[in-house]
Amino acid sequence: MRSSSPNKKESPESGPSDIKLWQLLSEAKTTAEFAETWLALQCRHIPEVGRGVVVLGDPESGDYAPVAYWPEKRKVGSSITSVAEMAMEKKRGVVRGSNKNGKKGESPSVHLGYPFLIGDQLYGVIAITMKSADDDSTLQAMRQLQWGSSWVEVWFRRQFGRKSFAHHGRLSTVLELVASGLENERFHKAAHAVITDMAVHLDCERVSLGFIKRNNTRVVALSHSAKFNKKSNLIRDIGLVMDEAVDQQSTVVYPLIDESSPLINRVHEGLAKAHGDGGVCTVPLHSGGKVFGALTFERKRGLGFDRKEIELCETISQMVGPILQYKRREDRSIATKFFQGTWKMVCGVLGPRHMAWKLALILIGLAAYYFSYATGDYRISANTKLEGAIQRVVVAPMDGYVVRSKARPGDLVRKGQLLFLLEDKDLVVERQKWLSQINQYQGQYRDALANFNRSEIRVLKAQLGQAQAKLELIQKQLDRTRVYSPFDGVVVSGDLSQSLGAPVERGEILFELAPLDQYRVILEVDERDIAEVKAGQQGKLVLSGVVEETLPFVVKKVTPVSEVRE
Repeated sequence: MRSSSPNKKESPESGPSDIKLWQLLSEAKTTAEFAETWLALQCRHIPEVGRGVVVLGDPESGDYAPVAYWPEKRKVGSSITSVAEMAMEKKRGVVRGSNKNGKKGESPSVHLGYPFLIGDQLYGVIAITMKSADDDSTLQAMRQLQWGSSWVEVWFRRQFGRKSFAHHGRLSTVLELVASGLENERFHKAAHAVITDMAVHLDCERVSLGFIKRNNTRVVALSHSAKFNKKSNLIRDIGLVMDEAVDQQSTVVYPLIDESSPLINRVHEGLAKAHGDGGVCTVPLHSGGKVFGALTFERKRGLGFDRKEIELCETISQMVGPILQYKRREDRSIATKFFQGTWKMVCGVLGPRHMAWKLALILIGLAAYYFSYATGDYRISANTKLEGAIQRVVVAPMDGYVVRSKARPGDLVRKGQLLFLLEDKDLVVERQKWLSQINQYQGQYRDALANFNRSEIRVLKAQLGQAQAKLELIQKQLDRTRVYSPFDGVVVSGDLSQSLGAPVERGEILFELAPLDQYRVILEVDERDIAEVKAGQQGKLVLSGVVEETLPFVVKKVTPVSEVRE
């Protein structure tokens, strides 16, 4: 929710704050004022809304006309008009997709329409266009329109004198709770007052309010209790109940009204049995298509929730939740507001909007980059040594005799190329020996199985495992007789072609390799110029053998060295 400057006209995207919209909604005198404020609230709570219209009329005469637009005074196109007409004709929610003007690869725009029905009478329709939406966001938007249409229904029943006692009580309850939330400036006082009034009006033993923090729902207010122990088992169980509803993003009730419902309520059942054995209802709190918290309603032993009471809980949560969220955000400390505001600004700059901010940030970054690296050339002449940045040694993996050598100093080798081969005749014989031994043990093992000799089976099984382990060890030793290059590089030292048949010991250095793509340049800079050389500086190297080509390098380390020369 964005706040607007008091000295500037509010843009359609920002509009008045939610708290102001709720006040305007409760103070509306005409149907047009009510529809305009109500439409602004719906478009505020549904993400990526591009256009919206509310059409109202007399169901008896059949005359309907638009009474409110969002953004204000901006007409809608034929697509949204056709969706509104279809929803009025079918008397149910309608969803249509469109990507005629969209770019390839972008999510299609979605048009939604939802009629205002009181009984079988059609009093109008709301139609909106979402710029881009997936299935989940479309479902949340349709649910928002469905929940929000109850306000329109209440308005018409009040205006035309068709309110029943139940609807009158429902409206008065919602308005009283909204007024209770608006009355207190501080969040904790407002939250405690609202949920305590909820417990009284809804005949609940306890009502709890929780907000999501670090992927977990934490209880922040409890009815009839100004202070409570956040580490108690009750508060922990209520938090788990809220997590169960938030994870499913649906209202969860225990006991279930519809046994065929796919919703899971095991945690709700556990809370009810552990703390009172009454009905439990948890309603997630939504704003802008995202869940930010939950309300949990608990009743006394033997009392549950029927469908109308659940709908009332959902309506109250939908109306009161955004108010409490707004007060909670406004009640944060200055430091918290600063850091969260900064993070929101960063996300906004990196998001799909605020093109001017993006351009300004790019220009600032380019200017900073230019002034950081725009320096002149400083030439230093120094004696240079060129060597590989990394040198790895290849050692003998085991004691043995060199049979074959495939590399000499100066040779280029590839990763996995054979460097040398050690004598493996003894290991081959040993391997054959253990293969024969395994075959013998397997034959004896089968005979023991045939004779049902359990003791001999256990002994032969152990001997067979030992022989297989010996065979695996010998196989690994055979693999080690062949040594390969660990990477692409050049052989710096090591010539085994003159030592064929010579014994080598384990760990003895046989070759030294250096990679081809990384080199280290050692510059012997004179002490008069060394003060100008710093780590991180860039330069160009000209080799005496290739004077027509320059090679770039970066100074990684500067080390003072004292040397005595004659």
